[in-house]
Amino acid sequence: MARKFLVTVLCFIGIANAADVLKNSNIEYLDAARSALKTAYESGATLKAPYEYGKAKGFYKIAVEESSNFNVDKSNEAAKKSIEWSLKAIEKASQGEVK
Repeated sequence: MARKFLVTVLCFIGIANAADVLKNSNIEYLDAARSALKTAYESGATLKAPYEYGKAKGFYKIAVEESSNFNVDKSNEAAKKSIEWSLKAIEKASQGEVK
């Protein structure tokens, strides 16, 4: 349990730093969202927090789609929401709830 909490904290710190340092780059937002989604998956969020994980995955797909259409602002917003939902999924998964 302590390991999952540590992973959550490190993921949040890394994503927050990436978002602050690289404010205008769409690729970094997408990379951060993909990394958060991967961490959520590895923490067992698909079983323990399926709603939150599904929302994160959906927003990530929207971010990729908007990026391919050159809608950078919409892509960045969707990537931020994906990161937010991934963190919620990681937190819920680390609590050990199973749905």
